[in-house]
Amino acid sequence: MVWLSKNAVTLQLAGAIFSSLAYANDLETIYNRQTELIISTTRAWNGKIQNYIDTLKSDGTWSAIDYTSGCTARRSSWPASGHWSRLLEMTVAYRGGLPRYKNNAHLRSAIHRAMGYWFDHDYSTIGDGSCMDREQLPAHHCPCGTPGLWGPNWYSNVILIPTRVSKVCILLRQELSDTELAKCTTMAARAYAPFYRDPKPGYLSGANVMDIAVIGIMAALLENDRSGNATRIADAYGRVHSQTLVQSEDRVDGIKPDGSFQQHGGLIYDGNYGKDFSNSFIQLSLLALGTQFQAKMEVQQSFGRWFEGARWMTYTNVMNNVVHWDLSVIGRFISYPVADGRASADLRMDLSQILKLGKAWSQRDLIEFGTRLTGSADNSANSGGLVGSRMFWNSDYMVHRTAETVTTVKMVSTRTTTSECVNSENPYGFHLSDGVTYTYSTGAEYEDIFAGLDYSIPPGITTDYAATKLECATATRAGADSYAGGVEADDVAMAAMRYLNPLSQSFGFYKAWFFFPNNVQHVLVANVQQYSQHSHPAFSVLDQRLRSGDVYLNGQPISEGGNFTETNTLWHGGTGYTFPPDQAISTPVSVCLQSKSGDWSKIGTSKRPPSIKDTFTAWLVHTPSSRTPTTHSSDPNTSAPIEYSVFPATRSNSEFENKAARYRPRTIVNSEVVSAAMDSHATVLGAAFWKPLGGSVSVKEMGVGLEVDRGVVVMLKFKDEGRTKGRIYVADPTHGSGTVTVKVNWLGQAISRRYAKDGCSGSECPGLKRTGLVQLNDHLQPRFLISTSMRRIGAYIERKTSTFKAKLKSAAASDVLGTSTLPSLSEALKALQDSAGVFPPLQAAIGGLIACVERIELDSKHRSEFESLARKLTSLSTSLNRHIKTSKSTHVSEFLERMAASVEEQVNIISSKQDRGIGGHFRQAEQDEKDIIEGYRRVAEILEELQTEASLKMWSIAEKQLADSRLDALSPVHAAAYNSSLSEEVNRRSCTEGTRANILLELNEWSLDPSKPNIFWMNGM
Repeated sequence: MVWLSKNAVTLQLAGAIFSSLAYANDLETIYNRQTELIISTTRAWNGKIQNYIDTLKSDGTWSAIDYTSGCTARRSSWPASGHWSRLLEMTVAYRGGLPRYKNNAHLRSAIHRAMGYWFDHDYSTIGDGSCMDREQLPAHHCPCGTPGLWGPNWYSNVILIPTRVSKVCILLRQELSDTELAKCTTMAARAYAPFYRDPKPGYLSGANVMDIAVIGIMAALLENDRSGNATRIADAYGRVHSQTLVQSEDRVDGIKPDGSFQQHGGLIYDGNYGKDFSNSFIQLSLLALGTQFQAKMEVQQSFGRWFEGARWMTYTNVMNNVVHWDLSVIGRFISYPVADGRASADLRMDLSQILKLGKAWSQRDLIEFGTRLTGSADNSANSGGLVGSRMFWNSDYMVHRTAETVTTVKMVSTRTTTSECVNSENPYGFHLSDGVTYTYSTGAEYEDIFAGLDYSIPPGITTDYAATKLECATATRAGADSYAGGVEADDVAMAAMRYLNPLSQSFGFYKAWFFFPNNVQHVLVANVQQYSQHSHPAFSVLDQRLRSGDVYLNGQPISEGGNFTETNTLWHGGTGYTFPPDQAISTPVSVCLQSKSGDWSKIGTSKRPPSIKDTFTAWLVHTPSSRTPTTHSSDPNTSAPIEYSVFPATRSNSEFENKAARYRPRTIVNSEVVSAAMDSHATVLGAAFWKPLGGSVSVKEMGVGLEVDRGVVVMLKFKDEGRTKGRIYVADPTHGSGTVTVKVNWLGQAISRRYAKDGCSGSECPGLKRTGLVQLNDHLQPRFLISTSMRRIGAYIERKTSTFKAKLKSAAASDVLGTSTLPSLSEALKALQDSAGVFPPLQAAIGGLIACVERIELDSKHRSEFESLARKLTSLSTSLNRHIKTSKSTHVSEFLERMAASVEEQVNIISSKQDRGIGGHFRQAEQDEKDIIEGYRRVAEILEELQTEASLKMWSIAEKQLADSRLDALSPVHAAAYNSSLSEEVNRRSCTEGTRANILLELNEWSLDPSKPNIFWMNGM
């Protein structure tokens, strides 16, 4: 018989009991949170519940629901799924969502009857299990006519129905009969089963992984006779966390390096599948807070990356202060009116849940999204007041945001896809990535227009009108040219695309969009070529939107549309356009003012009645060049280049004309070699070099010449009108690798006359003297800043400097950070590493940290912040080194192991960001630097926690001596003493499971009850 001191045994006992109960507690926590979440997020009304009870037939069906199943049923939003929608509302009411119906026997009876009908007619019961996703199984046994309740689309059987079934069953878990429990578990578990197939079905990616994981977790909570299956839950969370990491390969679904979200192989889908992905992940993450299933820091940061990008893709309708997703990021769901409550209706996200998770994680991007996108304070289309430009290079998508306007441009390349038509939705969407440009000032410009849209000329595209037959079968095509991208330069930006029709291969053009200061835009279209023998007019569309007020042409209101020549200005609905005088003579402007009736059923499955909309459409008509057309299809007909300027958010025609007179941009050159333009004050120059070997352009008014040796886009931005300092921004829209040489020549005194015809390109330009060399990484990094100091962000270009060279590669740390901070930190960490030799995991983690510190390189923007962190880390390391050297405790190995793992996790994150190199896309590089700083800050917090534990004398000799002196005073029999800490030192295994359960429980009661004796007597040790 032995005795144990409470002080000596409490920690060991707590660990043993926690180890045996942790899984059960975590499962119960997740179950309780899941129940609360279902009830709080499911709407139920008293009147509807009573109606459901009253109209339920004796066989468990409702007459109002269409139960048509199999091949003849509707593919999208399978109507029979309404059966489980009603059951979910009824169950929520029964569980207390509606106090009037809480534990109501009549309601419970109705729920039982309705569940029974479906279970009795489930396809696995009376048909064949392969009906679940028959289109994914070539050898399925589910021909049309197979009995049972199954939808013709896999989504209905794998996600839609199982999600609702699982929620109902979770709410009723303790009341389910054995038969109901078995059916509930079967329907939920089989939806999760495709994860275990080999090969896996194609739908297991992106948002679908999240949705199926949610079902899998609910299935696990029902398994093992309601006690839960921790293994399945861990498996589901593992898949979820893996899917949340950045997916860098082209056409791989998920979060992309640029912060966008893709689904269905190259389609940007932040506003639908990205939103669904996020909603499911937030739900799962809130369930897992504080449990063993909680996401690690790397996953949290990746998820935050998506929110940081998603903010750019929103706008507010100021008529009702509703925040929406940009229409280019909801894909085929433009086929639904706002009233249908689909992706076009609003964000379809619970901002309070986003904010809750953001605060729990201390994740700033989630907090910003949840706080700023309410729409309540927005007085323009700019939701949340986010200003600047953002090029999403993985998705060929540009966003430009000013205080008054949000403008988006959707391009296409060989890396992305035109559009999609699924379930009869969006059959005419082929052109929706051909440079579609949406400009929002009020946010109401395009609301519910798509039922009546002329899909041959969506807003902003250049096209050979009606030459491509628009139908569901041809809506989806990979782009035919690799050149699509752009650069951002804070408040200005540009995008550029070389386009070839991927279906016909018979029409192409080069197009560049410039976003200049003062909310002024400029568009250049060049090299418009038609290879087809059929005569289809080539148009460049200005806009197609809802009509709002008068239309002014050359300063005069017009009451009807038409084809107009010699048009210098056009204004409507807050947006004005200007056209150069020489172009106005040769290029007609067409305006169409029309009331259109749109039938929603022709572009999707909406049941809303046809709607009539007054619309405004305007386009430029390209005229063939003077060159005689050839009869050979290999020699295309070429149209003359065109240009136009756009002035959004102008309240009247007169305001527009005044603004155009002051801020009208200027085209420098617009050819098949280069398209270049500058702003009205000659401080911003943008150029798209179309050919692989680059080209050159000279601007006497700015006093500069520019030459590059490959096909890139370049922006030169001066700090002042004297053009003494500035920066160059470079991108390769083809995502190429290698180097690009940029030459800048100072031409002497700039010409003050604003509109002098002084532009040139190619061999016409004078010699160029100033040179910069930019290294391009293999994985498109489309924004670079030429640098004199070999750092990521770069220095200004200045007249006083004749040459510069830069490779965007890692620079020496001393080139970036203070000369004394890093050596001090390295020395302190190395000393700490030596002292930690008694605990190898901590020693290894510190070693990894040293490796990161020795190659740290940050922009000056973050330098001072890191130096402050470095000083703190140095102090903490020195202090911890002292404590570890004087400590002889062996009771903290579990604590140290946890701390070492935390340090190692942060080191891995920091290392991955630093390994990415500094040749990267500026926006990504900037985010990486923030993540690096955050990683070092977290390391400091971990070391601070270690120091706190040390200061509490958990490791001190004095604590051991005090415990020993107290034990000696009790006069123990040493031969019978049991050293409970020895198990840690010798790594003794635990007791055989279940053999010491009663003693552990008694020991637990004794340790927690202060009224018990101070000695616990125990037999059998």
